Amino acid sequence: MKRALIFIFGVVAQSVFAETPVTHITVFSRGAVLTPSIPNAAITLINITEGDDINEQAPKFAIDPNDPNGQTKAAQRIKEWAHSPSGQAHRSRLRQAWRGVETLYKCGIEKVPAVAFEGCRYVVYGTSDVKLAVQDYDAFKRQQAQ
Repeated sequence: MKRALIFIFGVVAQSVFAETPVTHITVFSRGAVLTPSIPNAAITLINITEGDDINEQAPKFAIDPNDPNGQTKAAQRIKEWAHSPSGQAHRSRLRQAWRGVETLYKCGIEKVPAVAFEGCRYVVYGTSDVKLAVQDYDAFKRQQAQ
């Protein structure tokens, strides 16, 4: 009897405390995007130009054309920077930024801006306005349900 009560309590607790399904939304853009707070939505922003922006922040290493060892010295300074904490942080930020571009290609996104839903199963092209894209997506889902 105790086992039956525990089982029933577990089933009731799961149904009462079950989480509402989350809609996964991915925004692909060229630049920053303001995202609204949307209940039951997990929004990921992918700025496809972020890698280029990060590279612009990297230090520039000049080669002295009058120094016969200029290239060697510049290469050594680059190597030292690359192994420094700031160089490693730079590479880490670059890797993260290019993962977004990788996601863009994996999703088959053809042009930007775009807002993708459900792991890129549905895509709204031509906008990075999440609220507008959600309206289009909801209208499409309602039409499909009919």
